[in-house]
Amino acid sequence: MNTESTKTIKGGDLTISNIFYFIQGYARLGLYTYIPSLMRTHIRMQIACRINSMDNECKADGRCKYCGCHTPALQMCDKACGKPCYPYMLTKSSWEDIMLGYKIFDYHTGYLWGVEEDKFIKYNKSNGKRV
Repeated sequence: MNTESTKTIKGGDLTISNIFYFIQGYARLGLYTYIPSLMRTHIRMQIACRINSMDNECKADGRCKYCGCHTPALQMCDKACGKPCYPYMLTKSSWEDIMLGYKIFDYHTGYLWGVEEDKFIKYNKSNGKRV
């Protein structure tokens, strides 16, 4: 069995977690588009913030230039952007904290994150300065 052909599809890794994120992203995209009231508020608000934080090239191409995932389905799933433009999906309590002005550390990206004007802002973990 050729592991190279089964491991990579269009630049992305074919893993169980990425398959889950693909399904999660498209399921949430359907809800976000057609029945947003069925989504938890903190998830819906983060998705809007993630879309506002996207790299402009990725937004224009409809595909992430780092991982090849389709946008905006990529912004709907829990995983963080590969650049990263935004953190892993926050819990309700972390989202409430970030909305109060606190910075939240995301161990998936290695950065501190805040929100300003409905966009995620990345901060250096060691000195707290904007990246």
